[in-house]
Amino acid sequence: MSEPKLNRLESLDVARGFDMLWISGLSALVVSVCRALGYGPETAVACQMEQFFRVVGMNALTIYLVQRVVGFRPASSFLFGWLGSLAPAGWEPVVVDVGYIALCWLFLLVLYRNKLFFKV
Repeated sequence: MSEPKLNRLESLDVARGFDMLWISGLSALVVSVCRALGYGPETAVACQMEQFFRVVGMNALTIYLVQRVVGFRPASSFLFGWLGSLAPAGWEPVVVDVGYIALCWLFLLVLYRNKLFFKV
């Protein structure tokens, strides 16, 4: 018997897998490789990655709670759905999911720049 196909969004599974890989040590590996190649953590890419994850890390609980109340998913579909329709077949969900991550991150960036943090 064949296994029934799960009705899951594969791009979301990929994003979660990358997050777990990054958390479990890929970031340290990237920094180590950069240092071994003679690049310090002050390089532009390292600084941008550090800024991206710092913004998320400072308000991780906030985005976890807020994304259940605020409609980031419909907003992402509205703002990026047209771009996804221009993408090759099967890539529309990926484009919309990247837009979703960008909207969440921009929301967190506004909180970070205004020094608004949810503390427990």
